Amino acid sequence: MRDPITPSPHGPSMSAREDAIQTPARTGRRPAPLVVATLAGFATGLAVALVLAPESLPLFRARVAWTGPAPAASEWPEPARAGESARVVRVPGGHELEVRTPRAPRARRIAAALAARRAGGIDALESARASLLEAWGSQVEPAPLPPFTPAAECASFLLADAQRRRDLAHALPMPYAAGLAAGPVGRDPAVARAEEALAASLRAADPAACRNALVVLAAAEDARFARGVPVPGAPAPERGAAWRRAQVERADALEVLAARALEDQTPFQNELAEAGAPERVVRLAAAMGDPYAPLVAAASPPPVELGPLPGPWARLLLLGGGLGALVALLAAWLGLRGRPVRAPGRAPFVPARDPAEAAPWLHVVAGPSPVAAVRAALELAAHALARRERVLVVDAGGTKLHERLRRDSRWGLEECLHGAMPVLGLVQYAGRPGFYLLARGRSSRAATWAGLGRCLDEARQHFGRVIVVVDRTTPREFGDSVAGRPLEGWWAAPVGRLPERAIELTTRLGIAFSGIGLKQVPEVSLEVLGARVAALAATLPIAAEPPEQVVAEPAPLPVPPPLPEPIVLDCDLQVRQRLRFLAWMRRVQSESRQGSPRAASH
Repeated sequence: MRDPITPSPHGPSMSAREDAIQTPARTGRRPAPLVVATLAGFATGLAVALVLAPESLPLFRARVAWTGPAPAASEWPEPARAGESARVVRVPGGHELEVRTPRAPRARRIAAALAARRAGGIDALESARASLLEAWGSQVEPAPLPPFTPAAECASFLLADAQRRRDLAHALPMPYAAGLAAGPVGRDPAVARAEEALAASLRAADPAACRNALVVLAAAEDARFARGVPVPGAPAPERGAAWRRAQVERADALEVLAARALEDQTPFQNELAEAGAPERVVRLAAAMGDPYAPLVAAASPPPVELGPLPGPWARLLLLGGGLGALVALLAAWLGLRGRPVRAPGRAPFVPARDPAEAAPWLHVVAGPSPVAAVRAALELAAHALARRERVLVVDAGGTKLHERLRRDSRWGLEECLHGAMPVLGLVQYAGRPGFYLLARGRSSRAATWAGLGRCLDEARQHFGRVIVVVDRTTPREFGDSVAGRPLEGWWAAPVGRLPERAIELTTRLGIAFSGIGLKQVPEVSLEVLGARVAALAATLPIAAEPPEQVVAEPAPLPVPPPLPEPIVLDCDLQVRQRLRFLAWMRRVQSESRQGSPRAASH
């Protein structure tokens, strides 16, 4: 890029500042982040609504074929919970039972159990069982009975279980089909173990063990019937007849065992065993649970249609998902408010440029990290030093250049911006000839960027290239101060498309950045800089010699004048004393001007 003062052989070109003006960025809203935030908020709100939704809100329904009226509360296989209901709906070709529950598995399970009970006639057993429980309770003696002997108490438990089984078999509202097998062919191992445990408790005359053996025996028989009696999937009448026959046969066997246990007991203990049976029937019925459950389990499961309820789900979507999407959209809009967005199809940065070009004199460097920005500054300085130009690197950000180049921490740019000190008075030698540094400074006041242009113009009189290092915290006033000056902007990364941070910095400062490679400067050190300068100097073209004059004797070529010695800007003791004297004189003159009107007033 050429300085307008020095015409380019390829024609006029624009500076990075002009390129940024030609491709302005606009401030607006970003549609993509807003859409993503809305979708994320909708999903989050829906999840929160599902978690916080009341347990009584029915979300799922299960439908199954049905005949007759809606089931009563006593017919439910499990205790009904809040939000659960069942109703009969008309469908083409018949009726269906619709069960509504907050959870899908429970809806399917309850609908299948109700349909199996209704199809097998088992639903009518609930009222019969309730009547039996009431009848057993009414037979319990109100007054406590005399003490039992262990054998008599065991016999009382046997008589109670026999009565329970016989009453349940007679209450089953199904025809008694004689001749049907009571179960699968072969002896069930679980039933055999329960029978052996019962016999052992009777030999030991242990009432508690006898009661537990009766409960285990009933559970083993229920499990056998649940697997299918006489075969899996048999019709309901066959299952009911087989179950009834099994209960009657087991009741007869228990009564025989009770009679054996009472053979050596007194007549009074025999009467006590029969009198205490009703109370033990109630205790056994409470411990054994639903006696008709095996018949329901053995029935073929009816087809159940499961699906969500549109109404409650719509309310969740509107309340939970809609509220979450609204909150996320508002938060994203507030977060992106005022952030720069480049115009579509226009890049707010310039194409790649050559850092070896001599013009312009001002360069602004930024990067993804302070170390990368300093490496880019060294790369730009190496090209100018190879042409034997004087280079000044200015720290206008938070890169701490004086520490990275092992220089002194003293006054710098901030003091110059406040107008307290001249630029040359604060420039320090950076470690190699022609290379100088202006540190950030240590002023306690905030930087006033309005004086930056004056400081840069002052530095231009003594340096061929001025490199200013900034960061993403540099304010907009920096770009206003360098406006009107030809400059180059560099982003410390070899990229073709600049990242979002570089685009935002371009929008704020009005400086278009070009990517620059850092491969030749792997680290921040004067040794690396010296090697890079030597490598670039070796590649510079050698000036062509003037054509020979056609004369008899060639005149000797003029001896070129020696190159001027570089100006050493380090201040010696006398210069420093002079600067202090000038600063003291300025302060004295200012105080004298302020005090003269005061003296005249006296």
